[in-house]
Amino acid sequence: MKRKIIAIVNLFIIILSTLCMLIRQDASITYAADATSSTYAKDIRSSYLSVTQDAYLPEKAVVGVGLSTPSDIYIDSNDNIYICDTKNKNVVLYDNQTKSIIYTLTYDGFKSPKGIWLLNDTLLYVADSSANKVFVFEKNEVTNDFSYLKEFGKPTSPLFESQEFKPAKIAVDRSKNMFIIGESILEGIIQLSDDGTFLGYFSSNKVNKTLKEKMQELIYDDEILDLIGSTQPPAFNNVYVDNHGLVYSTTSYALDSNYDRIKKHNTSGKNIINAYCVGYTPIDIYVGNNNVIYVAWSNGRISTYTEDGEILFSFAGSSNDDIAGLFSSISSLAVDSNNNIYAIDDKKAAIHKFVPTEYTNLIFEALALYQQRNYKDSISKWEQVLALNQVSAIAHYEIGLNYLYSQEYQKAMEHLKLVNDKENYSQAFWEIRNSWLQANMVIIVVVLIALLLFLFVCQQLKIRKQIVVGGKLIEKVNNIKLVKDMKFNTSVLAHPYDNFYYLRTNKKGSTLSCVITIFLVFIIFIWSIIGKGYIFRTTTADEIDILALIVGYFGIIFLLTFCNWLVSSIQDGEGTFMAIYRMVIVSLIPYAISLIVVTLLSYVATTNEVFILQLIQYVGIGLSLLTLFLGIMNVHFYTFKKTIISILLTVLLVFVIILVALLIIILSTKLWQFIEVLLKEVFR
Repeated sequence: MKRKIIAIVNLFIIILSTLCMLIRQDASITYAADATSSTYAKDIRSSYLSVTQDAYLPEKAVVGVGLSTPSDIYIDSNDNIYICDTKNKNVVLYDNQTKSIIYTLTYDGFKSPKGIWLLNDTLLYVADSSANKVFVFEKNEVTNDFSYLKEFGKPTSPLFESQEFKPAKIAVDRSKNMFIIGESILEGIIQLSDDGTFLGYFSSNKVNKTLKEKMQELIYDDEILDLIGSTQPPAFNNVYVDNHGLVYSTTSYALDSNYDRIKKHNTSGKNIINAYCVGYTPIDIYVGNNNVIYVAWSNGRISTYTEDGEILFSFAGSSNDDIAGLFSSISSLAVDSNNNIYAIDDKKAAIHKFVPTEYTNLIFEALALYQQRNYKDSISKWEQVLALNQVSAIAHYEIGLNYLYSQEYQKAMEHLKLVNDKENYSQAFWEIRNSWLQANMVIIVVVLIALLLFLFVCQQLKIRKQIVVGGKLIEKVNNIKLVKDMKFNTSVLAHPYDNFYYLRTNKKGSTLSCVITIFLVFIIFIWSIIGKGYIFRTTTADEIDILALIVGYFGIIFLLTFCNWLVSSIQDGEGTFMAIYRMVIVSLIPYAISLIVVTLLSYVATTNEVFILQLIQYVGIGLSLLTLFLGIMNVHFYTFKKTIISILLTVLLVFVIILVALLIIILSTKLWQFIEVLLKEVFR
């Protein structure tokens, strides 16, 4: 009896094991009812990504269909799935219904195919880096198989003569222009015409050189620079062309480098989006319905963006276990007509399928309505999204855009401000301001004319002197010494030679008035930082380091005064320390006035008038520097040449003192750390 039970159990185990193997061979690792990773998106509370509703769910992961090292995937208009298998040296057609390969394209010339592109569902382009060629195959409409058509080798152009032609990825536009990512090509995306003519590099990544490298270029000649070596531009690693002929690209990530890793190029090759990126390399890029951009990252995550580059959500991830929706190494992705995502894992030769949730479908519907200019219905859809996620940044952003283009500017500003979109907020504000000006233009003109007439009459009749009580009060206030000194400080630039003489000889002005002035200028400076209108405000009160500002502001003023006093001592300058101090304070007043004007105008200006605000601020800085220059010249009785020398020596001495102070701080910190470690060792 016991033997029979043991035999039955063994038989059951064998049957179960066999079923598991069959299931694995039949391509389904697992079917997931729930997401195997969290979905992240931007919300209005932070500039970083936060956990949100599931955007895509992994339906299944497929293995055991004969793939070895899949490197690229493409889905045609009929949702046929083509996969480039590098190690097997072929391109296969995968049937999603039967979970099997129904067609395999092989060719004797294939050595290491890595990229594919299907143009108009008829021409298949295969990029082979080892063969140094791009192969083109034509589809037979009757038999649905492909036959060899032609191939493109290294371009014969002299401009490409010194380069290797190792095509790894390829995209083709409707005019049959090829955009090729070449291995070891750092100059940019190779562009070839239909006949293989080299058209140049469509776009290139710029090198962000450090200050050290810029100085080396100024000092060393070409031979020394070649020995030292120069920073190479980051390399493109994938390319895509959408139905409108716009080119998209991805760029490899390099630590401490600042450049766009996801680009949507205009016809001249310039990037026109600013997509949110994380600290990983984008592997592949694809454009689906409603111009939604899909990007696969080296950490296994998949991100989606609007056509403007605004991130929708990010999901999936990495794992070495056999889990649907998680990758050991993602190599490519593509999207079908139903917004289903197919991504391939080249290490496990697996195909992962992701299906959109109702939440995601709602977002896609809203985007489609916006592109159709059906703003009212699009807003309705986005409000449904907000009902599911009140803090969704993309929902508020898109609602703001819909209100903007439907000319409901006040509502647009409310939503755009929540996501800190100052550019579109400024556009809406400009429209409101323009409407207000048009409605009140007559009143504004009448008020200005009346004000000018009033001032003219006052000047002619001298009304101020006729008002005895007011005149006496004003006269009493003006006779207060501190008031006289403050008025003198503000009028120095009007008569610089005379006033700086009075300042040097203490005939006018006072130390107290300069102390008050220095604090007033500091208050104005802080107000200009946190008190500008929303469009021009770059920081808030809780983001500024008030202690650092205080130390920096008063420290720089003291250093300028002290260093100029030291320099003047060896240059026979006649100005005393207090005279120099007053001169430095007075020179700040034009800049402070410009800050007041700019801050007030920032409440009524838009980004279209930013150059006016910048001009006012530059004029203020220029007048302050001019006042400082004239002050040094007159306080010390210097010539023009000697004044310039004095200023240069003062600036040099300031930098030397700052450098020495930093060295002392660093050495003190290191010494304290050494003493701390030593004490820990002694008393351990």
